Amino acid sequence: MRILLIEDDLNFCETLRFQLEQEAYEVDVCHDGRDGLDLFLQDAHDIVLLDRMLPTMNGLLVLQKARQAGISTPVILITALGELYDRIEGLDAGADDYIVKPFAFEELTARIRSLGRRSGKWEDDNLLTICDISYRLFSVIRSRKNAASTTTGIDTFKGDQPIARAMERAPKDTWESPSPIME
Repeated sequence: MRILLIEDDLNFCETLRFQLEQEAYEVDVCHDGRDGLDLFLQDAHDIVLLDRMLPTMNGLLVLQKARQAGISTPVILITALGELYDRIEGLDAGADDYIVKPFAFEELTARIRSLGRRSGKWEDDNLLTICDISYRLFSVIRSRKNAASTTTGIDTFKGDQPIARAMERAPKDTWESPSPIME
């Protein structure tokens, strides 16, 4: 899935970009409203994460101009403006969702997945299907003595339950290193 992130806070932007890329999203970044609108109008992204307070053109104007141009790409406004009026204004301007900073990254990714299910514009890149059995691939971050490590595995989505039970009974260290499937 390709995401356009339009955000002027460079540190926040790079942190969010890194986290999204760790979740296997492809992320394009822009730091001001005018350049963001140019990228938005290319209609080359599956979703847009848009800050409201941007230099050169505010996020609501970017959103309104894109909607006027017929661009229907789902948009999540990401902003520090969290009053009821601000949220209503953002949604009425054409946003599909609105999240207030600071927020939990897990909540943002849940909102991205939700918009993906509703729009049907993209497929689930984390779904592995072999014959009539489908598995959802996942990654879990574990912390050991101040050092984070990523473990990967397969979470049963639908299909053969004996496989799921066998995976649950597997020794704990089975998923301690990256799976060849994920490489």
